[in-house]
Amino acid sequence: MNPLRKFFTCWLPFNLGALFLNVFDISALLKKIFSHPNKGCTTKIYSDIWASIFILFVVFSFGLSAQDNNIRFKHITLEDGLLQSSIQCMYQDSRGFVWIGTEDGLHKYDGYEFKIFRHIPGDSTSLSNNSIIGIAEDASGNLWIGTKSGLNFFEYETGTLTYLDSIDLSHSTITSLLFDLSNNSLWVGSEGGLDYFIIPNKITDSILVHHVPIDFKGVGSLFLDSEKDLWIGSRSGLFKMDKNINIPILIPSIEKNHIYSIAEDKNGFIWIGKKGGVEKFKKDSLESTLEQVDLKEYCDFSKYKFLLVFSDQSGNIWIGTNRGLLQFSVDNGSFTKYSKRYGNPNSLNSHFLYCMLQDESGLYWIGTHGGLNLLNLKEQRFPHHRIPYQENLGDDALYIRSILEDKNGTVWIGTQGAGLFFMEKGQGSPQPFLMQQEAEYITGAIKAIVEDRYETIWLGTVKMGLVRVNQKSRKLVRQKVGLSRTDALLADRDGYIWTEHRNSLIHRFNPQNQDFFQMTDGAVQGVRSLAQDSSGIVWIGTDHHGLFKYNPTTNKYPVQVTITGQDSLFEGYNKINYILPDDMGIIWIGTYGGGLVRLDTRRDVFSFFNSSNTKLPNDIIYGILKDDNGNL
Repeated sequence: MNPLRKFFTCWLPFNLGALFLNVFDISALLKKIFSHPNKGCTTKIYSDIWASIFILFVVFSFGLSAQDNNIRFKHITLEDGLLQSSIQCMYQDSRGFVWIGTEDGLHKYDGYEFKIFRHIPGDSTSLSNNSIIGIAEDASGNLWIGTKSGLNFFEYETGTLTYLDSIDLSHSTITSLLFDLSNNSLWVGSEGGLDYFIIPNKITDSILVHHVPIDFKGVGSLFLDSEKDLWIGSRSGLFKMDKNINIPILIPSIEKNHIYSIAEDKNGFIWIGKKGGVEKFKKDSLESTLEQVDLKEYCDFSKYKFLLVFSDQSGNIWIGTNRGLLQFSVDNGSFTKYSKRYGNPNSLNSHFLYCMLQDESGLYWIGTHGGLNLLNLKEQRFPHHRIPYQENLGDDALYIRSILEDKNGTVWIGTQGAGLFFMEKGQGSPQPFLMQQEAEYITGAIKAIVEDRYETIWLGTVKMGLVRVNQKSRKLVRQKVGLSRTDALLADRDGYIWTEHRNSLIHRFNPQNQDFFQMTDGAVQGVRSLAQDSSGIVWIGTDHHGLFKYNPTTNKYPVQVTITGQDSLFEGYNKINYILPDDMGIIWIGTYGGGLVRLDTRRDVFSFFNSSNTKLPNDIIYGILKDDNGNL
């Protein structure tokens, strides 16, 4: 079913009853209207019909603007190893693992599989209860786990659980946990109130619990804002902890409200999810006027009272409702709605939102009644531009082997066997540079695309060697330089084109006079990448022999550069896939198996980035791009 398909009931101003209007099949509606037995409708009735249809479209069009139907959620459910699908809390620890609390156990997720912790009757080293409500981490990296039957301690170094049945909490049903690094204390919200204690050096040491002398009638949420002030959401309203006297102060305007959740946006407003809706206020004044957030379009508060408010790393606000998830942009005040859409497997897997987490990479984790939903908004920003399918060539021919954006903003795309495509700025989809029958003679992969200083596009191809793109005549012109295959190209700052031939020779071609000069003696074999730095040095990456550099003014032949500083004999450093010089004298090297290597040419020092010392998913780097902010 189309994910945009919506149905709703429309009452027309005559006795047709309730019609189910499918906005993607207006013809069905008109047929139903005008085939009605009452064919003796007056002009007035027909006018009312069209007016009703017009109003329907106006109303519906406004609703659509707030619904994002192109977002793709990844789902983690029972089939993927979750023991239970109702997600009650989540936490990412300092080691990068995500801990997930469900109604029937605690899950530790490493990105691939779960390790599950549950209550085992008679085992004092198991959880005290399987219903996990809260998770917090202390300064030593150990975890504190709140359940419906007390507090548990997980020591990371030994991997052991301890049920703290001896400590004097206000109530055994834990509702929220928060660790305050400033005083090394753990705050514990429960059905009986609020407690805190200093984290002991050893879990076997006695723990002195301090009870906060306020009748909260149950604490629902704890939140530490950007200024390290503690906010407490309870059935008695919203409180802010006074640091001077360590006593919570009730916010007068939110007295006697049941507060479910608390968040702070990037403008310093405190958002609260409470019984009956969402409100926000400026936190710098306890007498600040509340501003009701209008969510009637999205939420039916008469049927479901729980609300989640969550602030992401950008300071924007997310609201969990009984009808999906809302994202509020603080910058422009707009809402975007994400909901479960039947027939769309990429939508949320449940209407009911319980908790949210944004991990260190920016990935959103959304806990629902149906399991986990993962959302990568960075990934969603990339639209998919599909190469037109050519049945006679097969799927393999459409593999993309090279991409270049030229100085005019046109994107050039080289394929495995379907020829050359281009996409002008603002164009929706790639177009073939040649008609299919004309392109057949260039079968074979286009391995490299470069633009020279004269804005001419050059191709390195497997079967035709060096090819010049004539954009005016829409022709591909093969350069008669004796090369049948070119895997790597470089357009240097002087206007020369450097090519690599399969016999391991590197040549320099002058497009102005067609001069073709051999630059190497064949000692450099299996060239995969060519690049020129700001000083004019040409860097050469090979398939099995590592890195070379060549100074055209002083060297007769390229000089091998030995990668030193780590396991220099590691074979992965000898396979160079990509080279990217920057303007600061740094050479970035993408290897096949050795990860990312950084060479500081000013100090001749190498640095190494791989899956063991960074969050790179693996150690094979095919390409590197530097953005306008200096990120790779």
